[in-house]
Amino acid sequence: MKTSLALALTAVMLAGLIVGCDQIPPDVHSQLITEQKRVRRLEKDNEALGQQLLRQERQMETLLSLGEKRLEQLYFVDSIKLGRYSGGWDLDGDGKQDGVKVFLSPRDQYGTAIKAAGAATVQLYDLAAEPNESLIAEFNWTVEELPGAWASGFMSYHYTFNCPWGDNPPANDIVTVRVVFVDYLTGKTFSAQKACEIDLVGEPGQQAENTE
Repeated sequence: MKTSLALALTAVMLAGLIVGCDQIPPDVHSQLITEQKRVRRLEKDNEALGQQLLRQERQMETLLSLGEKRLEQLYFVDSIKLGRYSGGWDLDGDGKQDGVKVFLSPRDQYGTAIKAAGAATVQLYDLAAEPNESLIAEFNWTVEELPGAWASGFMSYHYTFNCPWGDNPPANDIVTVRVVFVDYLTGKTFSAQKACEIDLVGEPGQQAENTE
């Protein structure tokens, strides 16, 4: 940039000398106009760069004034918890459990539920089945999809995941739910699991909605 600026300034000086002449060739006149435009662009770029450097200096001063322990004051995921009503669920309203509803709450270092950015994986296992047939289903939510699963209400803050087993229902009435959550702030991975009793017959009735 310094080289370009020097060339532009030299062109301006030459322009001043030529302007003093009585006649300016058309090609030289066009070149002078082009160089003048370049000079104006460079001036604007230099001004913008100066403002950017000033903002960065102020930001550095602010961070230094906060001290090295500022990160300790942030809220971050320290654990995850599955809601006590996570388990078999009538997902289509026909009175028969056809999947698992999972309520997941990321918890900060103080044990409070927080809406943390990340990715989640839910795996359903029938541990009573043969080892190579124990995995019933697996579901994944990306960091872009996860916000759509967040729900909050009175005394309840959690992600809600509907996990139907489709054409591969469990053969036994105990399904193990395993959830893996990757926190995008710290990069840490958390897991939790729960054995849930499943009603494979099903009777019409109202299911609880409390998630904690």
